[in-house]
Amino acid sequence: NEEQHVLDISFHENQLLAMSLSVNETLVAYLVSPVTSPSQTLVKIRTLNSKSNEIVLPTADLHIANVEWGPLQTDGSNSLFLTAMNSRGHPCAVHACCVDCSTGVQITPLQSIYSNDDNAVMVDVQR
Repeated sequence: NEEQHVLDISFHENQLLAMSLSVNETLVAYLVSPVTSPSQTLVKIRTLNSKSNEIVLPTADLHIANVEWGPLQTDGSNSLFLTAMNSRGHPCAVHACCVDCSTGVQITPLQSIYSNDDNAVMVDVQR
């Protein structure tokens, strides 16, 4: 196996909370929290085939706890799942979008696919 460098993170600026490599190994999604705003989380996506800058995924007012790539779609796009937390810090919802890199990076709007605010239910997405 050949090793590949996928991320450069300045730990003086951001804390890396989660990271996921797409099924076809062309994209990396990662969750960071800026050191200056520890309650804020940013979801970033980077293509591995180019040296282009990362893209920040708009998550509105969602507090994201985890990122996980899902299966390839029939059109070749990659599915991305985000686990969100409620105000108590409990994982309670899953949102999804598709990322297509065939002609630049195009991202569909986030859609809520599951939500449950019952603290007895642990919401998570794993490949």
